[in-house]
Amino acid sequence: MQSQQAAVTDELTRCRQEIERLRRELDERRRESELLYEINKAINTLLVPEEIAGLIMQAVVTLTNADACSIMLLDEADGVRIIADFGLADPEGEKARFAREYTDSMAWHVCKSGQPYVLQDPEVYDCLGCTLNDYVAAIPFIFDKEVLGTLNIHRIPSRYVLTDWQVEFLYNLAGQAALALKNALMYLEIKRQAMLLEQRAVTDGLTSLYNHLHFHQTLSAEIRAAQENGQPLSIILGDLDFFKRLNDTYGHLFGDTVLKEVAGIMSLSVAAAGGIAARYGGEEFAAILPDTPLAGAAEIARDIRQRVASHPFADPEDGQEVKVTMSLGVAEWVAGEAKSDFIDRADTALYRAKQEGRNRVVAAQ
Repeated sequence: MQSQQAAVTDELTRCRQEIERLRRELDERRRESELLYEINKAINTLLVPEEIAGLIMQAVVTLTNADACSIMLLDEADGVRIIADFGLADPEGEKARFAREYTDSMAWHVCKSGQPYVLQDPEVYDCLGCTLNDYVAAIPFIFDKEVLGTLNIHRIPSRYVLTDWQVEFLYNLAGQAALALKNALMYLEIKRQAMLLEQRAVTDGLTSLYNHLHFHQTLSAEIRAAQENGQPLSIILGDLDFFKRLNDTYGHLFGDTVLKEVAGIMSLSVAAAGGIAARYGGEEFAAILPDTPLAGAAEIARDIRQRVASHPFADPEDGQEVKVTMSLGVAEWVAGEAKSDFIDRADTALYRAKQEGRNRVVAAQ
């Protein structure tokens, strides 16, 4: 009779333990579902990969007690970038080292195979450090069969084991995050392409300076600003001397090289004064100098002239130095003056520089 009672007691104890285990598991599953729901709501409102990654990292740390984890995305060149990390011993040093050693990492193998990795031996955990090349788990972000990157756990507390439901949570989290990350990456690419098209619309293809159209648009805006604030505004027009002869003698490829190098000189000199440089057309260049009076603009023009004259342009045939010079005209805007008249005065000054022997700067009257 006593043995039967003991057996019943043992069975009741076992049942209570099983019920308690199931209750804990149910609580964990409910917690997981609630967290996944909240994360999904949050990340689908974001369009910045780093912000999405930050929320994912919070969830990983909350649910797995991870000491160190990271999120990695692939780039177009099959390289890698870490967009979020937590608990690394030397984050910047680790990222630099990981970029060099990426193809030897578990994350690389996970990206190539598309299959997750989970370390099965808890005893190995104690041997791991907090580095990007230590892995408790690496879960791929996969969208439409494309691997975008990995969610990596590099260390968890000693004697702590990732449970099956935690691993399942990581899979589900990575699945939800993949869609949000893909949307964010597509948005950034569309934005980048739009900015590139916008930049191309105002940029000269050969020299990378602003083009004729942008020069006129900017000058119109600067004239309005000068009219309102009463600040000085000057422009420079410059033209390479005997450029046709240079093209005929050394070829158009060398001529293009000269244009690009002169553009670099113009850009540096003008940017230092807070202005913009443009290719006005052919071998002619222009600069807009807000808040700059005539004397200051003339000084900048003289600096450009001197730098061009002393620049070592090399003959493509024998490497000998080729002399290149530039003539420049400078004008300061007069209150009430039309843009066309302003430009004409600078152009007239440039013409005088040519007439007076070239390789010089002339200021408009």
